[in-house]
Amino acid sequence: YWLGSEGLNMEFVSNIDEMTDKKSGAIFVNNGPVYMAIYGHDEYTIWARKDDLLFANDGQHLIRAGENKPFSLSAMSKRNGLKPTNNKEAESVITSLLKGEEVKIRYFDWPKYDKIDIKIKNPNLAYVYNKAVEMFGWKNLGIPPVLAPVKLSVYTPKEPDSAGYAAVN
Repeated sequence: YWLGSEGLNMEFVSNIDEMTDKKSGAIFVNNGPVYMAIYGHDEYTIWARKDDLLFANDGQHLIRAGENKPFSLSAMSKRNGLKPTNNKEAESVITSLLKGEEVKIRYFDWPKYDKIDIKIKNPNLAYVYNKAVEMFGWKNLGIPPVLAPVKLSVYTPKEPDSAGYAAVN
């Protein structure tokens, strides 16, 4: 089962095991060449969005929540992803994201070993996370499920040929 979060730059996925009827799910927070899959209050994986991005197995991958000290990420041995090395650190990263804070990720691609820094921030993640708290029993981290204010963007054409047309997002 998939529940899209149109305009929120994330996806919310729910699965029900056909044998055990156990519900599980994930929140996918999209950001450029990578995305973060959150599986609970202290579990996430950073995945490559494109096949041509490979995380270096021996790179010193890092994640930093706000102004806190950076934490290590380890490259997965059989899949192209980065995992936190400590659950307490993972929970602090997820908590920072739920608060709307910026999280910085540094990874090294293979085979060039280029150092790449990106940032993830999503002011609506707490709203979607709290849906997972209700549906899957994830730990409530105490961040209210608030949506960011809607921004209205209106384009009015300046060309005479386009008079009478407008675009609203």
